[in-house]
Amino acid sequence: MMMIDYVKEGDDDHAAKHMMMMVVMVRMMMMMMSMMMMMMMMIMMMMMMIVVVVVVVVTSAMIIRRRRRRRRKRTLKKKKDTFYKAVAIINLRRFSHWRFIWFQLLTVTTAFHQERFSDC
Repeated sequence: MMMIDYVKEGDDDHAAKHMMMMVVMVRMMMMMMSMMMMMMMMIMMMMMMIVVVVVVVVTSAMIIRRRRRRRRKRTLKKKKDTFYKAVAIINLRRFSHWRFIWFQLLTVTTAFHQERFSDC
């Protein structure tokens, strides 16, 4: 272990314990900082991916509607159907993304806790 290097044999028990606690606290702080940075990076990436997906779906829906309109100006029903379909796809993707993010956060936090408690 890393902590045993700091503990001398000649020290009394209290100082050794205090030193151990300090080292553990510092290591935990470092791990927390790194984890926070990782979380921020992952959330930013997820946000970017969600934005890209939404933009792609909206633009594809717009193109489909425009093509349909140019071909035949017969019924409004078709246009409405495509629009609602696009909205449903966006909603489904967004919710599935959020579920995925929450699942990932839960797994990462549980793994981190287990590792920390087994470490000390």
